[in-house]
Amino acid sequence: MKSKQLILHRQLQDLCAFDVKYQTKFQEDTNYNDLMAPIREVNAELAVLVPKQALTSKAETINKNKLFEIMVGNCAKVNDRLISYGTLHEFEKFSSVEGCFEHQLHNCKEEEALIRANKLLSIVTDNATQATAAKVDEDLKSALETSITNFSNAISTPKDFRVGHAEITNQIYKLLDRYNLLVNKGLVLYMRSVYAESDPDLFEEFLVIMTKDNPSSRQRALQGMFSNAKTGESIRNVRISIDGKKAITHRGKQGGFYIQTLSAGEHELRFSKKGYLDHVIQVVILPEHTLQLDVKLEAVETRKSVMA
Repeated sequence: MKSKQLILHRQLQDLCAFDVKYQTKFQEDTNYNDLMAPIREVNAELAVLVPKQALTSKAETINKNKLFEIMVGNCAKVNDRLISYGTLHEFEKFSSVEGCFEHQLHNCKEEEALIRANKLLSIVTDNATQATAAKVDEDLKSALETSITNFSNAISTPKDFRVGHAEITNQIYKLLDRYNLLVNKGLVLYMRSVYAESDPDLFEEFLVIMTKDNPSSRQRALQGMFSNAKTGESIRNVRISIDGKKAITHRGKQGGFYIQTLSAGEHELRFSKKGYLDHVIQVVILPEHTLQLDVKLEAVETRKSVMA
C-alpha cells in the first residue's frame, strides 16, 4: 500500500480498537453503532485482503529459479549420458543432441531452455531401449519429466501473481476510500456534535486516532473574515501566529483570509494588528473539514488629551 493508504489502514485499526474499548459506553448509542457498522465491515474485509497483498512475487521468483536449476541439472545428466552413448555406439540420434549442456541452458532464455528440455525428453521417449542402455533409466526420465512440468508451471506464476496482486490492491483502495468517506462525512461529525462537550476526554481520545501518524497537511484548513468588532468594517493585513510560531501577515481582499495547510488537531491562533487588541483562540481542525472562522477584533481605545 502507498503511504496514504497505510495511514488510513492504521487509523481504521486504532478506531476499531477504540470501538471495542468503549463498547459498553456506546451500547445504547444507536446512531453511533449505525455509523460504525459499515466501518466494522470494511475492517473485516481488509483483515482478509491485506495479508494477501503483503505477499510479493519475490518468493515466486525464487521458487522459479530453484525449479530451473533442478531442470537444468536433470537435463545435463541425460544429455551427457546420451551423447556419450551415441558417440561410443555411433548412434546419431544421441550423439547429435545439441544445446542441452548445462552452460548452454544457463545462457539461453527460460522459454528456449524449456523447449530444449522437452526436445531432449522426446528423444529419450522415442528411443527408450537405447536410452536405458545409456543409463537413462525410468527414475532419471521421470525426474526430467517432472522438473520440466514444474518449471513450465512456474514460468507463468509471477505474471498471474501480479495480476491477482493488482486486483487485491484495487479492492483494498476502494475499501479504504469507503472508510474515509464513512468516517469524515459521518462518524467525525457525529462524535464532535455529541461528545465534544458531553465527554471531552472521550472525544479527545477519538480525535487523536483521527490525526495520529498523519504527516500530510490539509488544503484550506480554515477560512473566514476579519472585521472591526464595533463597526463591522472589514480589516486587512492581520498577522496570524499559529502555536506560538512566527506571525505571518494575511492581506486578504475585503478582510477575507484562509490558511491553506494546517495539520488536523488542536491549535492556538493569535491574531494581531496595530491599533487592535490581540485576539487568541483555540481551534480544533478536523480531517477533510474546513473550519469557518470569522474574527472580530476590538480597536484600542485612545484618550484625547484635554488642554487646560
